[in-house]
Amino acid sequence: MIGGNEEASGVLVGKRRKLFPHFHAVADYCTLALDTRRPKGRSACDVSISPAASDELAELADFLRAHGKHRQFFSVWTEEALRNLAALGLRTEDFRIARRGKRMLGVIGLWDQSAYKQMVVRGYSGWLKAVVPFWNSSAAWFGRRALPDPGEALRSAYAALICVADDDPAVFGSLLREVHILASLRGFSYLLVGLDARDPLLPVAEGYAHVLYPSMLYLAEWSDGGHLHEQLDQRPVYVDAATL
Repeated sequence: MIGGNEEASGVLVGKRRKLFPHFHAVADYCTLALDTRRPKGRSACDVSISPAASDELAELADFLRAHGKHRQFFSVWTEEALRNLAALGLRTEDFRIARRGKRMLGVIGLWDQSAYKQMVVRGYSGWLKAVVPFWNSSAAWFGRRALPDPGEALRSAYAALICVADDDPAVFGSLLREVHILASLRGFSYLLVGLDARDPLLPVAEGYAHVLYPSMLYLAEWSDGGHLHEQLDQRPVYVDAATL
């Protein structure tokens, strides 16, 4: 649920209808829209970053299962499921894998969903309507990206299946930099990164020029659902922003 949406939280949580499930808050969720025109310099991390190959998907699935368990709600991936993502816009070669020697240390993918899901600006209202012309006319001077015109699609792609062994920020920084560059080369204005506010990798993404969209993740549970929310622990939550 988008942060500040008091009407939705009132209907679903504060004054829940009897026929609705119970909604339990599980995490503050941060979606960062990284400006692809503002690249990061190369880090000193001693890892190699390369596109995934078809014959690496079985190893990649094993890595995601082994290290994804350190996040609550992380999907359980198989080789077949990873291959099937190509039909949804996340091709094998869109993954970037970090290795030190032969050991896989992290992965991140660039998920382009523009073929079936786009954000289109319908118009601006209130104070923003008055500000947009001034913002756009001065954007180039201040190194900012101009806001899209009404009717224009917001060109963005998602950083997906983020998984890093031992939460190593240097490895994540190297992976994010490569995907950020790839998004820019493919003409995307923004790279969307979604992480739990408690995620130790979040500060790395926050180091980019970005716009923050805060929200709250809820667990919907019926009365006979076994009280799943009470079984949650202190691990950060991971839910791909692309799936929300």
